[in-house]
Order: sequence, then structure tokens, then C-alpha cells
Amino acid sequence: MSKTAAAEFTRLNGLRGSYLTRAEKHSGYTLPRVCPPSNYNVNNDSLTHDFQSVGAQSTNHLVNRLMLTMFAPSRPFIRLALTRKARAEVLAAGIKEADVDAGLAQGERDALAEIDNRPLRSKLFEHLTQLVIVGDSLLRLPQDDDEDIAHYSIRDYVMRRTPGGKISTLIVREKYAVDSLAPEAQALWLAHKPGAKGTDEVDLFHYVERTGRDSLRDSTWIADLPLGGKFVTTYKDDTCPWVATTWHLKRGQHYGTGIVEDYSGDFAALSALSEAQVKGAILASEFRWLVNPSGITKPEDLEASENGAALPGVEGDVSLVANSKSGDLQVIRTIGEDYIRRIGHGFLLNSAMTRDAERVTAEEIRAQAMELETGLGGVYTRLSLSLQSPVARWALASADIKLGETKIEFKIITGLDALSRNGDLAALRAALADIAALQNLGPLVDRLDTQAIMTTIFTGHGVPADKYVLTAEQLAAKQEAQNQQHAVEANTEAAAKSMEKPPQ
Repeated sequence: MSKTAAAEFTRLNGLRGSYLTRAEKHSGYTLPRVCPPSNYNVNNDSLTHDFQSVGAQSTNHLVNRLMLTMFAPSRPFIRLALTRKARAEVLAAGIKEADVDAGLAQGERDALAEIDNRPLRSKLFEHLTQLVIVGDSLLRLPQDDDEDIAHYSIRDYVMRRTPGGKISTLIVREKYAVDSLAPEAQALWLAHKPGAKGTDEVDLFHYVERTGRDSLRDSTWIADLPLGGKFVTTYKDDTCPWVATTWHLKRGQHYGTGIVEDYSGDFAALSALSEAQVKGAILASEFRWLVNPSGITKPEDLEASENGAALPGVEGDVSLVANSKSGDLQVIRTIGEDYIRRIGHGFLLNSAMTRDAERVTAEEIRAQAMELETGLGGVYTRLSLSLQSPVARWALASADIKLGETKIEFKIITGLDALSRNGDLAALRAALADIAALQNLGPLVDRLDTQAIMTTIFTGHGVPADKYVLTAEQLAAKQEAQNQQHAVEANTEAAAKSMEKPPQ
């Protein structure tokens, strides 16, 4: 390889200067720790925070909503199913469909347990936080039990993407002490740098390059030294541990943009207004006295006197300088509330979801919540492909559910269906409520094809009708079984009564 990982990282990092400048600015409006200034030193410097905290509040709120929607701790975000052919074969073998669904549901819970048993959620939270603010974020999923999930700051990796958004080139930089490297890596580095010490800090690079339409090559470097051997791995796209996610990605671009950039104008205005409000309030809280220089009272008398003291003077010798800026502060507050409301709508803040009134109906709240959440529906769908699917594949593999070797397929539950933890149950309840309304038709029901109506109602609510609606043959068999059961019960009751009759 003619170009080293370190040199290529430096070259690609120099091409994105303006992008990092915007990332710093947007991080300053919200959470400065996500992308601090390049010269920031955590040991010696303190982060500069904005005059407003709406950015931090709205970002944390939106990330929490995304976490609960995409990776809810009490509900699997994966739905397992057999292929249509495999399901038909299983049912033909005499296995009940309910037992099949129960087994698949257990697999979903096992996959969710793999996520809960490993420290994934904290890293996923960091990943989504950077995604919302910067628009670009990177994860590395664990490849063995001893490895933890890793999240990388935007400053720690450079990226080149294909026109379709896939990884073309990815270089990740990490810093390690030599004695914390793997033993094989230490030996190679010490042979390359004989005078190196174990306490020296070195740059470790992961250099990922696309080698085919769906294959990637991952090589490990220490500074300008390629390690080779066991430190070179080839992945398919669906097994690659590197998860590079974007919020919005324009075709042909290499880095994404976040939702904070969409509202950067409002954040900038709110920041300026908040600064003016704070400084104006400080000035308004100060007061001064005017003392008549030709009067009897002297300034020294006021400054040296105690509360309640008697001073020589006449009324009018001393007057308070009145502050007339309270009206200006009210204008600043009113305009600031308008910006806060607009940002709240974009970030799904609860305070922006309900109108300011004494009586707000539950249906109004639900409708407004649905309207706001629909605004991020496209993001949910995109993240289901770029983030949830890789995490789901990893979780299923860790739970020993091998998709490639079985006839099991999975689906990510996302969008509006995922916003309710009981979406399927709610749809079933709604369908049953519509079916129950058929009773209000009275005698007209006898003139209708109720089975066709029930199938239409279930299908309209997105519920599989064939799972709940009996066919004509199944209904006839069920009625026959009930008639036989009634006959047996009647015969048993008659026999019991005949035994209770006293002898004549």
C-alpha cells in the first residue's frame, strides 16, 4: 500500500475544515462536549457554554425519544418471522401457528437481552446525540465477548462515501500507550522502533477500504507501520462492525448534517436574545442614588450610615435613579419565547405539543403528538436501515440466531408503529371494536357476508385476518365440536339425574 493510514487521515481531515467549524458552532448551541474546539484540553480548559440551555434540553429530549422509540428496553425492536414457504412447511408438519409465533417471540427477547447485558445503550445514546447535533456518527460493534461497543467522536475518524452513502474509505484514529496494545502489536512496534518505551503514546489507525461491491478490507496500523497478518480482516457489508450513520446525507456528500443545523438560525437568534436578556437583567438589578451637591446631605453621610439612621437634609436632596428598561426586557422575553416554541416543535418538546389553555382534551394531545412525530418519520425509516439493522444482526448473532443458516427473516419495527409499545395490540383492539359495531345493524346483519366484512376490517387495520378469522370449514368444524360437547354434557346430566331418582 503506497499511502499510509496516518498520511491519508491527515489529508482527508484537512479537506473538511469548514465542516468541523460548523460542528463546533452547533455543538456550542447545544452540548459543547460533543465537538469541543480543536485546542480544548480537558485537563486545563473549561468548556464555554451558551447563554441559553434550550439547545441542551431539546437535544437530550429528542435523543431520549429516539432511544425509547428505536431501542425500547421493554419491547423488542426486531420482529422475527419464518419465510412464507418455511411457515407452510411447519404448519403442514402439524405444529401450531401459535407455538411458532411463541418461539420466534422468545428469539426476539433473547436478542434484546444481548443488548441489555452489554453496555450498548450508553454508547448508542452518545451515538444518537452526536448524530442529532453533528449529523454524522460512528460505532464499532463488539466482535467477541471481551470487546465492548465503541463510539467515536467526529474528530477521530475521516470518511469517504460512495454515491449511495456506503463506506468507501474510513480511517479511525485512536491513541494508546504502547504497553496497552495487544502483545503481538507491541512486539511489531518495538521491533520497528527499538528505542520505544511502554509508556509512549502512539496513534493506532483502522484503515477500512471498499474492495468490491459488498466487501470491505480493514487493516490496522500503528503510526506509519502496517501490522498485517491477523490484524487484517475482510467483511461483507452486512457483517461489518463499523456502523457509520448520518441524519441527513445529500447524494455525493461524505458527511451528514444534523437537525441542529436545520434550526441553526433560531439557535443563533435565541443565543443572542438570551445574552441580551441576562446582561439587561443584571443592569436592571443595579441602582444608584443622586445627591444634590448644593444640599445639606452629603454622599459620605449615606455611605457611612446604617439602616434607620437619621441624616441631616431636606426632601429632594437624594433621589433614586430609575431604570426604564423593563419594557425592553419584556420585548426580548416575548421574542425569545417565539424562538423557543419553534425549536420545541422541531425537537418534539412536550411543552410545544400542547396549546396554552385551561382545558386540553386527550385526543388533541394525541393528534398533535402524532403530527409532530410524523415530521421525523423519514428519519426513523432511514435509521432503521443504517443503525437498527446492524445492531439487530449483531444481537441475533450474539443470541445464536444465525439468519443465513435458517429460514428466519427479521423486520425492524420503526416509524409510527414503533411509537406505541403496544401498536399491534392497539390495532387489534380497534379492529375488534369495529366488528363489535356490526351488532348495531340488527336484522341487516343476516343479509351481509360477515366473514368478508371481518376480513376487510382486519386488513384495514393492518392485522392479519387469516390469523384470527376462521374459514368456513374451520367454523363448521368448531360448531360440530361444540355440538358434540353439548350432547356429551346433556347425556352426562341425564345419567346423573336418573341415578338420583329414588327406587319405586
